[in-house]
Amino acid sequence: MASDYREIAGFYDHEYPDVDYLGPDVACFLDHVPGERVLELGCGTGRAAVAMAAAGRQVTGLDVDQNVLDIANAKGGDARYVRADFSEPDWQSVVDGPFDAVCCFFNTFLALADAEAQEHCLRGCHELLAPDGLLWLDVFHPNLDLITNAVGGATELEPVLFS
Repeated sequence: MASDYREIAGFYDHEYPDVDYLGPDVACFLDHVPGERVLELGCGTGRAAVAMAAAGRQVTGLDVDQNVLDIANAKGGDARYVRADFSEPDWQSVVDGPFDAVCCFFNTFLALADAEAQEHCLRGCHELLAPDGLLWLDVFHPNLDLITNAVGGATELEPVLFS
């Protein structure tokens, strides 16, 4: 998943300045996920990590790009940030588990290049989760009926939680 955000890192948080895409996702996460220790995969500039830490969670944010992690660190707060590629084997060795929850917001899991990368990610998550820990993957699964009907109806969809 190695990528280079050098060109856009400074603009990352300004892509959609008037829209809070992560706010509802983070609020839903905080409402439904107990525990203190949280690992966020693909934390980018720390938008979710900062909010979770402000809510009292002990957050470790992980991302492949040092440029976005530098921006996350500059935001302050209590979250800790680590550089690693969670699509590679043994990525989990860079953080100290166990975690009560591992989360991956905003379709980041879908950015993994192939099934092998997804498997590396999920195996690492399994190793890092506490026995009763929770994996939270925020992914878009298109339902053409909902999308088609949304034009004349509701445009906001409620999150679906699986247990």
